[in-house]
Amino acid sequence: MLFAAIAVLLGCAQTAGGFVALGRRMKGEAREPLLLDLRSTRRSGCSTQVAMIFDNLFKVPSPSGSSAVKGTKTKQLLEDLLEAIEEERGDGEITEIFEKVERAAPKGDTLKSKDLSCKWRLLWTTSEGIRGSNRPPFFRPKKGSVFQVIDVANLRAENREAIQPLPFVQYENKVTAKLTPDGSSFVRVKFLKFSIGPLTVGGLRLGPVRLNAPEFAVGALNVTYVDDRLRLSRGDKGNLFVLEKAEPLPPGGLPEEGTNYT
Repeated sequence: MLFAAIAVLLGCAQTAGGFVALGRRMKGEAREPLLLDLRSTRRSGCSTQVAMIFDNLFKVPSPSGSSAVKGTKTKQLLEDLLEAIEEERGDGEITEIFEKVERAAPKGDTLKSKDLSCKWRLLWTTSEGIRGSNRPPFFRPKKGSVFQVIDVANLRAENREAIQPLPFVQYENKVTAKLTPDGSSFVRVKFLKFSIGPLTVGGLRLGPVRLNAPEFAVGALNVTYVDDRLRLSRGDKGNLFVLEKAEPLPPGGLPEEGTNYT
């Protein structure tokens, strides 16, 4: 999983992060016009032609299965999803809407989407490692401080989180990775390097400490939905992720050693 390895890699320091309002139903049932059904009467010649004309003029096509209706439903579900996350309604409701979005969204090659490559901010996940549930509260990532950078052109990725155990103490955890596409939405992940720091204490800046990732540090990610604002993904351990677009990639894409985003 593209996020969860942070917890494995940095667990010894207890600081690493590894990394859904019940949906309102869309009812788009077509109403048949209240017209005299000329087909039910005995007719011949001219009357039959008149009936056919009326049928064609007043026929209301059913929107069921149309791309327009699907697109409208997906947009509404995405708004429901964001609302549920903001109101912290709980994993059960959020997961239900998450899965509704996946079912309603048009199926396609998400890895080829022009919207995929950028810096993403994590809004919600079911991953306890990324939430920091296994760490003391003061070593958990700050809200809105967990990011993922994806560069499809260079097949690179980066996860990072900011920790602030004290008002005057802050540091970052970061892991870089190589991506290998395996299908239209699935990508395999090989983690390369991870770092702790730099550590900022008041005006003093220390580190960072960088280490090579072990060979077993691998994962996978399934991008089930992406647009110009949001991304939904599933990790190889079954965890769900909702992310929002934060920033474009730096010029030239994501460097091999990672970014200097703050």
